[in-house]
Amino acid sequence: MVSAARMAPHSSLAALMVASVMSCLLVPCLSSDPREAFLGNSAPSDGSPMSIEELHRELVEADHGALDTIERALAPMYATLPRNSNGKLGHATVCYALHRYFVQHHGWFINGMSPDGSGWNGSSTATPMQERAPAHVQDLLERHLGSRGLSLRELAALASLLHNQVSQEYLGRSDRAYRMTGAPIEGRANEQQFTKAITIWMTMLIIGPRTDRVTNEQILGAETRIGRFFPHWDDLLLWVQDVRQSVAYTQRGRQNSFVGGSLPLEAMHHVASAVQRRYGRWHDSLCVDMKSELLELEDTRSSGRVSLGAFYGGKSGDKDWRFTESVDYLRQVGALDESDPKRLRVIVPNYLSGPNNCIDASELHTYCCKDECWELMAEVERGIAAPMGGPGDIAKIVSQIPSDTVEAPRNLTSELMSKLADVASRHGGRVPLHGRLFAQWMHHAFPNECSHPHVSGTTAPKTSSAFKKSGGNVSVTAEERDQHMAAHAPLQKLQEGEVESLLWSEEEELLSYDDFNLRSPWEIGSLRSFAIPVSLLLLATFLSVTASSARSGSVAFGGAKRAFRAPEKYMV
Repeated sequence: MVSAARMAPHSSLAALMVASVMSCLLVPCLSSDPREAFLGNSAPSDGSPMSIEELHRELVEADHGALDTIERALAPMYATLPRNSNGKLGHATVCYALHRYFVQHHGWFINGMSPDGSGWNGSSTATPMQERAPAHVQDLLERHLGSRGLSLRELAALASLLHNQVSQEYLGRSDRAYRMTGAPIEGRANEQQFTKAITIWMTMLIIGPRTDRVTNEQILGAETRIGRFFPHWDDLLLWVQDVRQSVAYTQRGRQNSFVGGSLPLEAMHHVASAVQRRYGRWHDSLCVDMKSELLELEDTRSSGRVSLGAFYGGKSGDKDWRFTESVDYLRQVGALDESDPKRLRVIVPNYLSGPNNCIDASELHTYCCKDECWELMAEVERGIAAPMGGPGDIAKIVSQIPSDTVEAPRNLTSELMSKLADVASRHGGRVPLHGRLFAQWMHHAFPNECSHPHVSGTTAPKTSSAFKKSGGNVSVTAEERDQHMAAHAPLQKLQEGEVESLLWSEEEELLSYDDFNLRSPWEIGSLRSFAIPVSLLLLATFLSVTASSARSGSVAFGGAKRAFRAPEKYMV
């Protein structure tokens, strides 16, 4: 039988090698030298640990062009990230960089690498993460990252390695979907079978990651009913057909597997690979639509907030209203502004970029809305090209950056300029680009695009399914909704040029304390100790999941979503 491994031998080797390394760590190794036991025959002759780039060369099919592309994408951000004493990125900064890269370029939240409300350096994540990342997995990561950190090329190699692992799962699903149509694995499917296989494959994507516990009959049953729960299903299938035509066009100059009315499994792999790369952009188009709907509810120009009554529909809400998250859930994900207890409001960018709008895609990742602020941050990073910048330079750059709700060029308000100067004064006259205070400043500069950065530990974002499992109610009750709509009063519109006073908190948090220029010496000792173990656990969790996937073959799945229900966002 032809499998994903046959179509991508190097990728299959990646899974097997990861499994081999992990199995060595999971059982007592015979070697008396722990370094030899970890590295096996791949250890360099000088006995030093294998680098991330060396690991990438062994685990992923060599594609220097793709690696160069990732490196170019990461370079502007890398130049502004705080470095350790070796001039490289430490653990917390690596987690941040990878999370940001995958969200912006693919719409992926890599499980175990996403912020959970405790901050990138927050100690509160240590306990739950430690339960999922055993000490030997942490040791695996530590041997690769070590105390020296990662260079830009190694960061790009690690991103490529993680991308490769996600891609393998999709190939395995495409094998199964192809077989379910009755098409011969060694032969070719007819047009009807191939189209059916793509539809089944997309059904599996919407169902979620744990499809190995679902029978083929259940998947086929879900495929006939999914349109009831996923209102964008028909649009999604049309988009997939466009992707398929695009793939066929790019393959036209080769020994074409897309002609003659019959298509082999290889063609299914090509389509599946293209869909998993592009689906994040399609999903984000739904997020853009949601943003437009939210901004139409009230004037959010200077606040980025919508009153709860308007969020629930105001006087025009009906049973088909799409925004139905409960107050408790909005608070959990950090999308609720309670600064005025008499007028609760929903923070638009926090709501859009939260886990409430994510789709579980695999054991390794979810699809979420892209964070618009990071594109704006990238403009600042390109202009400053350093971890810290002068307030005047930053203000000049930001005044020239437009968004879909902010025109440019513009004159920044005196209050914004004053706040930026205050942030600089706390740090010796320069502003750390990756600190909480600057993120808060960006939220007020772009209130509809940049999320409000909550103080670590005050929120604990969870997906709707995780919140349900914890005993919470994801959706507002009819009675609660009526109460909030009855109390809703139209927002008094601001006069032309008038802006809402900035809600500001003075708590600073930095991405990393590896760069000693960012903190006073007496502050570093107590804070830096949190950075390495917690961020190490985040990355180690991913390696733990990857190893589990590899042990069950080149592709891994989990259990089924109950009753094939699509996420609540698509059920209202």
